[in-house]
Amino acid sequence: MKEDVVELVLAGETMLIAKEYDISIAYLMVPNQFHLTLGTGTSFLALAKRYPKNTPFALKINGVVQFMGRTDGFERGAGDAAEIRVTGRDRLALLVDDQLDRDRTFTNATFDDLARAAIEGVGIKNYELRYDAAAHRKAVTGTPIVEKTTVTKKVLLDFNQLYAIDSSGFPPGTDLNYAPFDIKDKSEITVDVTETVSRVKGYKAERPIEWKVGNSFYQAANTDFARGGLFLRAGVDPAGKNENIFLLSEPSAAQEPLFGLVATREEKVEDNVITVSPPVIRDLSTGRHAHYIVRGRTGGGKDGRKQIEGRFDDQDMIAAGFTTRRVVVDEKVKTTAQANFFARKLCAEARRVNRAFTYTMKHRHTGPLLRDPSQRAILAPDVCVALRDDENGLYGLFWIERVRHRASANGPTSTEITLMVPDDLVFGDGLFLPGAIPTVLGRKRKT
Repeated sequence: MKEDVVELVLAGETMLIAKEYDISIAYLMVPNQFHLTLGTGTSFLALAKRYPKNTPFALKINGVVQFMGRTDGFERGAGDAAEIRVTGRDRLALLVDDQLDRDRTFTNATFDDLARAAIEGVGIKNYELRYDAAAHRKAVTGTPIVEKTTVTKKVLLDFNQLYAIDSSGFPPGTDLNYAPFDIKDKSEITVDVTETVSRVKGYKAERPIEWKVGNSFYQAANTDFARGGLFLRAGVDPAGKNENIFLLSEPSAAQEPLFGLVATREEKVEDNVITVSPPVIRDLSTGRHAHYIVRGRTGGGKDGRKQIEGRFDDQDMIAAGFTTRRVVVDEKVKTTAQANFFARKLCAEARRVNRAFTYTMKHRHTGPLLRDPSQRAILAPDVCVALRDDENGLYGLFWIERVRHRASANGPTSTEITLMVPDDLVFGDGLFLPGAIPTVLGRKRKT
């Protein structure tokens, strides 16, 4: 098996990575960034003059563009004078760094309008704004782009395919608390997955939107994106030429798993699955509650004088013996359905911060496709995996939030994969979306 090749194209020229790199690509944290050591056999002064700050770059794995942007600069260590340590971030870095010098007010704005105002506000021209998250996933993983369509289907997660097990099913004493689905057949899970083409134009704000001086352009726009469950991210040009591509979409675990992951302590390579080391687990009660209660308007309407109230319980916290409550009062909440959704969203937000599972794959940045092991693709965020981790009782469909590719002078290459439970991917705030507009991201919204 050929080694994965990491390349940095600087100002149109492919550079030699001399010793090490650290590449971080995430969904919920922006911007994407890299740190790597370059060497060309020339002097440090020649390198510094040749590749100054703000040099355009494209970061590739096996020739597939992962992200593009500009360099932040370089450092020289105490070692070889023909090497420099270069850092760079994607184009969202400009929106994160640049701040508003005056207040701005938007009336009758769309999500599309807000994204363009932020991008153009920092001086970016000749850009492209896209909305199709499925196409982005295919671009960065290197899988073929298929016809755009909306399909809902049942997907079988066959753990016999991931890892040989006997007829008894899961090992005795296996803790299934983390399994995101009700497992009846101990060898397989069937889930419904849907691929949807994104559409965001047409959202009209009910109220004026205000951007305040001193906030970054990204912070200002993201406040309203968060209400609709949207994220503005840097996109990619497969040809590595157009750095000014942006993606406005929402994360989703409603997709067929691309990879199969099996956690093991053995050093081995499987033909049909990705073998990973036992995980680093973050599962804390900090900031989490057993019960979430949201109270809205009092009196009036079909509910009479009764105060609107919604609830959501964190069963994991309850099982651990917690009885703590988080109570939120919001007069914008007008119905019980809205209150219940808000409570679920609060619970998901707390779990995302305090519950994640990070696995390490040694020597590789790619893995075989679950449905076609003869083909390999690159690990990337916003992709789902079918996981089997007997040691920690983790089974089922998980969502990749972050990948980190690393290599050092004294160690092997590796990829860290941070996973989240699909039930924690609750982003949209339906409370503030008006009913006049029928669709956001291709799905009907209810007020």
